[in-house]
Amino acid sequence: MKNKEEIIKHLEEVTKIRLTEEEKEKFSADLDKFANSLKTFDAFDLTNVKPSYRPYPVELSFLRSDEVNIENTKNIDTNSYNFDKETNLFVLKTKEGNND
Repeated sequence: MKNKEEIIKHLEEVTKIRLTEEEKEKFSADLDKFANSLKTFDAFDLTNVKPSYRPYPVELSFLRSDEVNIENTKNIDTNSYNFDKETNLFVLKTKEGNND
């Protein structure tokens, strides 16, 4: 596992946030608290437990299919867009009024 300084440096890079030394010290202490709280799980015997990202089966049949519904497009400002029937997409009009 990476040490705390490496973790903080990595988080600074990916978030584009620069922490002061005081903030780094506080964050380091928070990382310690978080790591210590995970030790609670060490008490569980998980040797016969299969890894799972989802602990229960999920049925996705309730989701709608992705289909274009022209009825839902009636409120779109047609002065700004043209509807391309070939692709079923709205295309932003350029200043010249064409789509090229």
